Amino acid sequence: MDQTAPGILGKFRDADDRTETDSSTSKCSGPRRNYPYQLSDVHIVKTIGSGRFGFVQLGLSKQGGKLLLLNSYQKSILVDTCQQHIPLREKDILEELRHPFISTLLGCVQDDSNLYMISEAQLGGDLSRLLMTSSDRSSQYFKIPQFVKTNEICLSDNHKAFYAACVTSVLKYCHSKNIILRGLHPDTLYIDSDGYLKVTDWGFAKRIHENTFTLCGHVEYLCPEAVLSDSGYGKGADYWALGILIYEMLAGRSPFVVRTNSEHGTGPEAGFDDASTVENIISGNISYPEYFSTSARNIIGGLCQKNPAVRLGCVKTGRGIRDVTQHPWFSTIDWDKLEKKELRAPWVPDVQDSNQLKYFGDGVYVDVSSSAPFDGYDHPEWKSFCK
Repeated sequence: MDQTAPGILGKFRDADDRTETDSSTSKCSGPRRNYPYQLSDVHIVKTIGSGRFGFVQLGLSKQGGKLLLLNSYQKSILVDTCQQHIPLREKDILEELRHPFISTLLGCVQDDSNLYMISEAQLGGDLSRLLMTSSDRSSQYFKIPQFVKTNEICLSDNHKAFYAACVTSVLKYCHSKNIILRGLHPDTLYIDSDGYLKVTDWGFAKRIHENTFTLCGHVEYLCPEAVLSDSGYGKGADYWALGILIYEMLAGRSPFVVRTNSEHGTGPEAGFDDASTVENIISGNISYPEYFSTSARNIIGGLCQKNPAVRLGCVKTGRGIRDVTQHPWFSTIDWDKLEKKELRAPWVPDVQDSNQLKYFGDGVYVDVSSSAPFDGYDHPEWKSFCK
């Protein structure tokens, strides 16, 4: 469930900027980089995910054997959906960002069919996998057969505060540059070799100076004003999503998501009722499991205020992001040491052996190795994609 909802949200199932103009996509505000990798330097070894515009693949550099992440955009889909500018916007934003918890862009390349963004692969896999395979209480919600319990760890609330703190640090940084993320989700948060989180997906990110109006992102992470308000939404959408992330880490599920068919939404017949999920978001009523601490309920309730004007981090009479970072739920976090990566991570992946792919699961995806070349309009913006 990685895009926008049908039904109550109409036909906009995916990121779509046709409703607004974004002049920031035309050039990069930061310095251009000399990228070390070209497509010919990479051997594709595994497809680990799929999205609206293409596939996420793992590759090995032909010299040195470094594991790389390739996010592809299929040109035909971009043209069909009038989203030609999306890859260039993501590239421009990533070229500006420098942060220890943001994956480094290592290359922008294209062939006849696709545009590719090459970044460093984080060997610990994504946060969803860690939550599913840990032995803590929230992981019991998931009964996913393709994952096995490889981690002998019980993630405590303090451990999950560590991961949420990594995300909060990124939001503080990108918001200071007037960039909103919009795509927060455990599937796009990867764990590096030191055990720290890195935000890897900036496809929905956007530079804003006022509110924006595009309905995009992960359905269960949408904020109410994105769905309902004619005045649009701003940085508060990311704070709402942070509250949803904290709840999901603690409970093993989103507070608003509605699953269909089986009891916990697993198995071959499982699915999601996106329209009902959005209706729950609009209601804004959150029920908490009894094992949630008082501070956990308080920070989630503050971040998930329906009215963005009184949302934690957004209150005009408050202290902004400091109202989040100094909340009691984060009392175990030394923010300076966190950003210097001097804190002990809850779990550090075992990447000493030769199996670099051990934390990426066995998901089955469409074989994209023989995709047909795109026989269509080559958009002018793509000419500068590799420069």
